[in-house]
Amino acid sequence: MKNKNLLIVGIIGLILFSMSSVLAAVVIPESSWVAASPSHDGTGLKGFWYDNFTGTYDAAGVASFLNSNSPTATFHSTYVDYPYGDADTLDARVSTTTLSSYLGSDSSTLSGFGSSDVKNSLFKFTGLIDIQKAFDTKPSTAPIDVYFALYGDDGYSLKIGDTVVYNKEGGNNGFSNKNGLVTFSKAGLYPIEIISYVNAKLIGVEWTGSIAGGHANYGKPGAKYLGDVPSEVLYEDLAHASPEPASLVLLGLGVLGIAGRFKNRK
Repeated sequence: MKNKNLLIVGIIGLILFSMSSVLAAVVIPESSWVAASPSHDGTGLKGFWYDNFTGTYDAAGVASFLNSNSPTATFHSTYVDYPYGDADTLDARVSTTTLSSYLGSDSSTLSGFGSSDVKNSLFKFTGLIDIQKAFDTKPSTAPIDVYFALYGDDGYSLKIGDTVVYNKEGGNNGFSNKNGLVTFSKAGLYPIEIISYVNAKLIGVEWTGSIAGGHANYGKPGAKYLGDVPSEVLYEDLAHASPEPASLVLLGLGVLGIAGRFKNRK
């Protein structure tokens, strides 16, 4: 009987393991594709801070709050990793935990109230991510397979195009994460949105992945995840992903020069 029970437990465990290991990857439809990969590196995302988040701690509450409120401050987010470094969270109840201290070096880009505390805060990060064929963790298959993990305390979500990749609801979660494989059928730029909110206690958010080049991973959540998603593949918007004006001028001068040489040959 003991052996039979052990066999049953083993079978149940195997079934549960199989279910967890064969969960379908999140598929980003080609309709979410915006443009081809830029010719220059990005510098990060656009950040928005909302003071006194009063919505319910779920997707509907967040959407309602964002539709009814304007951001208290904006900033440029080099990496979605706050507080940056080994610390996962800061205590939002401590008076020294201000918006500026939470953002670290990115606070130099703040437009708003950097001295404000961050209790009951909501952060939103928007922009574009450049998905390249070189990022494919499974090059033998047709889609471009990339691993992402999003950490937060308390609630957080990641959306690529119109697809919700991860969504963690609740106001007392502790520092947790959602992670897994995301597939793209086509290389290029895709819109992203990350939301993180805190319920007056600990605050922290970090976005890691299998794309090399970001800050060290601090072991989150495993070997596939090389570090923070690097700023070089992130753009605030399509304008930032387009060639710089100086580059366009040089390109124009080059075209004029070629045209001049053809004219002189006649």
